[in-house]
Amino acid sequence: MTTNFSAQFHAQWMSAIRNLFDRGMNGHRLQPPLPQGIENEYFGLLFGEHNRDAFIFRDDAQRVEGIRLLCQCSNCALAQAEFVLTRKSELLGLGAHSTSILFDAHDPNAVEFITRERSMLEDDIEARRASERQRDLEEKAELRSQIGKLERRFQDLVKETRGLIRDHKGQLWTRAELIAMSQQQQLEGIESHEAS
Repeated sequence: MTTNFSAQFHAQWMSAIRNLFDRGMNGHRLQPPLPQGIENEYFGLLFGEHNRDAFIFRDDAQRVEGIRLLCQCSNCALAQAEFVLTRKSELLGLGAHSTSILFDAHDPNAVEFITRERSMLEDDIEARRASERQRDLEEKAELRSQIGKLERRFQDLVKETRGLIRDHKGQLWTRAELIAMSQQQQLEGIESHEAS
């Protein structure tokens, strides 16, 4: 019974860790992913002695797509930099305050250590919000343009008809005639209501 409970707990725990990785809140993504055939224990040691038990994330094709490091001390960070240079796969930190190890743009035999201020998820949300704000502004500008065109068209129609209004049957009416007709209908409605 205890073994079954432990296995269930471990499976739930691993699922939660994977969920955080997939959402961009924890771990490091390997870019590009590494091919299959690498053993988990051996793989963790490539990132430093303290990462022997690091969690390895694999995609559907069993390629190594990420790792949840346990340590980024100076010794482990040097091992991680060596990994990036020898395996030609950058280590992208996903969590807040994690350190990414990326290729140096000016020297192919060097790497850069970049510490992330916010998680990847927070950056993605902010980018999505900025995109939505931009789209909203563009839609509002388009609507303003359409309203302006309709106003100009209405003004042109008023000029063409010299202030006359055309009903659905095509008959032209002056504004004064429409107001008088509306008042007459209201009076008739009141009188018929009072009579009944």
